[in-house]
Amino acid sequence: MMQRFLCTFFILTALGSIPLISQDFPWRVLLKDKGPEKFSIGTPLYQSTLLLHSDRSIQRRLKVRKESELFTIEDAPIYAPYIKQITSIKGVQKLLEIRWQNYIVIRCDSATAQTVGALQFVKKIERTSVRFSPMSTAITYTTFPLAATNFPSIVSQENCGGIRYGTSFNQLEMLGIPEFHALGMMGQNTLTAFFDTGFRWKSHVSLTAAQIVDEYDFIQNDSITANQENDVPAQDDHGSIVLSTVAGFQQDSLIGAAPFASFLLAKTEDLPTETRLEEENYAAAVEWAELRGADIISSSLGYSRMDNTDESYTYEDMNGSLPIVSRAVNDAVKRGVLCITAAGNSGAGERDSTIGSPGDADSVITVAGVIPNGVNVVGFSSRGPTASKVPKPDVAAQASEVVMMRTGDSLGIRRGAGTSFATPLTAGFATLLLSQFPEIAPWQAKKAMYASTEKHDSIPHKVLGYGVPKLKKAMLALGPVISHISSYPVGNYMRIVAAVMSQSPLVSVELSIVFADETMEKSITMLPSDKLPFYAVDIPLQLFKGKNAGAYIKAKDNNKSRNFPCNYAGEPLFHIIEVDQENILCGISKESLPNKAVIASVESEDSKEAIELHGDMLSVSSKPTLGPVDCAIYDILGNIVYQSEIQNTGNFVIQLGTLQLPHGTYIVTVRDQFSHKSKIIFR
Repeated sequence: MMQRFLCTFFILTALGSIPLISQDFPWRVLLKDKGPEKFSIGTPLYQSTLLLHSDRSIQRRLKVRKESELFTIEDAPIYAPYIKQITSIKGVQKLLEIRWQNYIVIRCDSATAQTVGALQFVKKIERTSVRFSPMSTAITYTTFPLAATNFPSIVSQENCGGIRYGTSFNQLEMLGIPEFHALGMMGQNTLTAFFDTGFRWKSHVSLTAAQIVDEYDFIQNDSITANQENDVPAQDDHGSIVLSTVAGFQQDSLIGAAPFASFLLAKTEDLPTETRLEEENYAAAVEWAELRGADIISSSLGYSRMDNTDESYTYEDMNGSLPIVSRAVNDAVKRGVLCITAAGNSGAGERDSTIGSPGDADSVITVAGVIPNGVNVVGFSSRGPTASKVPKPDVAAQASEVVMMRTGDSLGIRRGAGTSFATPLTAGFATLLLSQFPEIAPWQAKKAMYASTEKHDSIPHKVLGYGVPKLKKAMLALGPVISHISSYPVGNYMRIVAAVMSQSPLVSVELSIVFADETMEKSITMLPSDKLPFYAVDIPLQLFKGKNAGAYIKAKDNNKSRNFPCNYAGEPLFHIIEVDQENILCGISKESLPNKAVIASVESEDSKEAIELHGDMLSVSSKPTLGPVDCAIYDILGNIVYQSEIQNTGNFVIQLGTLQLPHGTYIVTVRDQFSHKSKIIFR
């Protein structure tokens, strides 16, 4: 039977001897070079390579490559005159271009292939696949219907309140995801690509709000990934339900792991067959996704045994670098893309490993499956290691009784089993991780995931790898965790709220803000609120001048300083605060928001205040003014522990010992009619 990881399907029709419908076959035409043009920075070939890539792809590459090494000759387009000469031969149809390995895939008969192979610039031509005629299949599902709900999908990312998971809670809680959903972290600003059989994402309520950036059908060469006339009826089922475990958003029924991420969809798998041509589709899709700036590629597909046994891989072939798709994902990781794939559903098997490609690739995260208790492996989960003895799989997630959408029903949900579903759950985990830390490289993300697991010492590594990763532990290992900003009016103030967590003590949390008609950033200290881990500050509405402002959070602990939101380089990106508007991130319940916050102390360019702590003596130096200054001290929860108006003669001292303040962290603010100054002190 065909070796495929479309784990909800059981093909009941045995593969017999099926006659070929044509003498035309797919061929891989490997070329000797990329043409006569020189490749170096500034050359026409380099510029054409640059133009192929989106800005997002370029910036992601800079995480793992120097600017001078951003592109290599592998990234250059295949030499167009070579393609033109090949396709001008009668009977040749071009199917695909694979830039990184410098070959094209064509369809023609054997005689024509010999003509192509004789061309001077052709290094080698080889059969990539024997294509069988479509077969009639009887398909059943290892799924169980769940009761449909009448709750509408929430399409807005703001103000949807707390998340109601329904029966999908366990598969996310196992990974520690709901805790971060409750802080408004839903995968924003990330781009995840899915490769599968097709995607019926427009017809189910859980996916109608999904942010699909682009999609492509590599089988029929068009932009429609849902079922088409030439597809078997169930072609797009598997991809649809896989996608729903990440992108789904249907309150009380199905919540995906990262529903507010953006997605690329590639249809690469032809359901009735299992051939090497599907691997070529996969390799082309990898390059397509990388060009568009994908952060993550997730695939619940695998290849080992083919319809034509001559095309099947042996155990020795699964060495991490020989299969076409394994080479493709390894190449993608070198360019900054995190790749995740299913271990497969072949169980223990007779050989040392039952993992197919690309699960054997060294750089890919290969996902095994556990039952809902999060500890015990499911019996069908494929085992490692690879033929080169690399430990596989890498991590595990829930693979039985997984909740997903039900295709053919606009509201229905169901349960299914397979590492096909453990994989997108893990991809959702990684999406949340990269949404928070876009600056990290794929291998840094892998290391954080590995370190976050509870080690299954009693279970061999070849069964579950490092085990089930935990999101909080993975995030905190990388530095201070900072949520996106929520903001809402409270009386005459705009309350700014963000969650901040750290593995080591926080030294400072600041809101960097640029008000309307101003060019300089102002730094405003935020304090822990009465609803941890939220930090909050109240900014007088008059400072906004009736216009929106831009802001980001700066957090510093004993080990690291971070900005958020940020780009791939860790540089800050401005969040727009809409004045007088309530903008509370989806996932955050109003009950969890702070009941009070410290009033902002805004640093001014004219500020002359200097605040220093010497033992128990707090000294304040400032420019003398005619009016008094207001001096206040807040504790870590935002409570005022000292406040006084002091005549500003230029210098004054506060004896903290007389205030009987316990040891801890405090913020001191000093204000007059012209300036504001604040400083965190440690007593």
